[in-house]
Amino acid sequence: MRFIGNPKNSKVDKAILLAPYLGHDAPTVKPNSGGWVKVAMKRIIGLSMLNRVGFKTLNSLPVLFFNRPENINDTLQVPSYSFNMTINFNPKNHKEEIKNINIPCLVLVGKQDESFYHEQFPITFKVAEKHVRLEILDSVKHLDIVKSQKAFEIIKEWNKD
Repeated sequence: MRFIGNPKNSKVDKAILLAPYLGHDAPTVKPNSGGWVKVAMKRIIGLSMLNRVGFKTLNSLPVLFFNRPENINDTLQVPSYSFNMTINFNPKNHKEEIKNINIPCLVLVGKQDESFYHEQFPITFKVAEKHVRLEILDSVKHLDIVKSQKAFEIIKEWNKD
């Protein structure tokens, strides 16, 4: 989101966003991402303060801890995100970044997403409707979207344009 919403970036022709995280203050995000995430807020605040005075040595410390069901924990899943990852993953200003989208963009989100309010995505992306196609997939959860046959079909069809 940060990349395609930056008007200085011109290296992308099209973008696909799968259940995109728009930031902790976005109306699409459920509290604690629906119970999946525990935020070490005191650590984030402390590291932010240290970063402001140029001390970045501790930025690899974890600040987001994931509470995933055992059936989806595997070697590809990380148990936490570091401060660096969290800061770089978080959009700076989702409203501005969405408004700045000027390339064809496909946004897919599951109707049963545990982390996001699917019904908020059409409202949130309305300002970019000229460039954004939004699809809400029935019976799809947050992590299932990457293996959803319906998602693959939509992406394949959309990519023909």
